[in-house]
Amino acid sequence: MGGLRIDADGHVLDTAGAPLFDGRAFAIGETTGGIHGENRLGGNALTECTVFGRHVGRTIPLGVAAARNTASSNPSESSAPKAEAAEQRELPQIDMHELEGHASRESCWVALHDNVYDFTDFIDEHPGAPEAITNICGKEANEEFDEVHSLNMLEDFDPIGTLKECEEKCGVVTTGALPF
Repeated sequence: MGGLRIDADGHVLDTAGAPLFDGRAFAIGETTGGIHGENRLGGNALTECTVFGRHVGRTIPLGVAAARNTASSNPSESSAPKAEAAEQRELPQIDMHELEGHASRESCWVALHDNVYDFTDFIDEHPGAPEAITNICGKEANEEFDEVHSLNMLEDFDPIGTLKECEEKCGVVTTGALPF
């Protein structure tokens, strides 16, 4: 079958075996001919993408640092996240209690990097499977998002609000005894 030559971490290698583009080029799955090369069976492709893809995905430097590198490498293009645009539009503040009320497939809000997004209509379109979204509905999910996405991916979505900073139970402050 053939394909791109890669190392154990998915780095694309040149003919001498050195990583291309200073180790910033990655490949998995069909582009590499699979881990079995010419002896590949058609049914192994999904397993290879899932198992080896997860391993390679964890070696790719994504997240805030990658977004900063992209911005600094091409200053003529704006790569500022929608977070900055959201601040300019004065979006409503959404506290954790309200966010948690949208934790279903029918109404899925997710807080990412101080903004809240309504991903209800995106659930079935997510390339990583609907469960990747439904598992984080109603939550702050920076860690889950940053593991597999760069910050500039959020540029494709308009936030519906900003996450309200709160102490303990967002707006519930008690002094003294409770009335029950």
